[in-house]
Amino acid sequence: MLLNPWMIPWTAPFGADPFAEFERELGRVFQGGREPELDVWTSENAVRVALRAPGYAPEAIDVTLDGDVLSLQGTRTARALAEGERWHGREREGERFARRVRLPFRVEQDRIAARYENGVLWVDLPRAEAERAKKITVHNPS
Repeated sequence: MLLNPWMIPWTAPFGADPFAEFERELGRVFQGGREPELDVWTSENAVRVALRAPGYAPEAIDVTLDGDVLSLQGTRTARALAEGERWHGREREGERFARRVRLPFRVEQDRIAARYENGVLWVDLPRAEAERAKKITVHNPS
């Protein structure tokens, strides 16, 4: 039997989409910006996310969890000129970003922590207790 590769469901870590990179690049081209770089890694007890977003105010970054999808969004407004000022060069426009990550396991929503330091957003998502591996002791009946 010959398998059609297009009929096989494609999966990747964290629910990545095979066209996600292409979609991001299209967004970059048409919006004139670049999405912030995103790192996601896991340990036995947590998922950790680092998003490089220099120049954004912490209050302009929105972190939300909907089911197993973590959404990170931010807005940076362009600097307004004061009376009598004029631009001689301008490359830093206002920008927006939106990134979504499908988490590999359920997390403790009440214990999620986010901090922004040195231009990097750090999000720590502890693994839900029900998702953690449990050691089961084997007893000898005699």
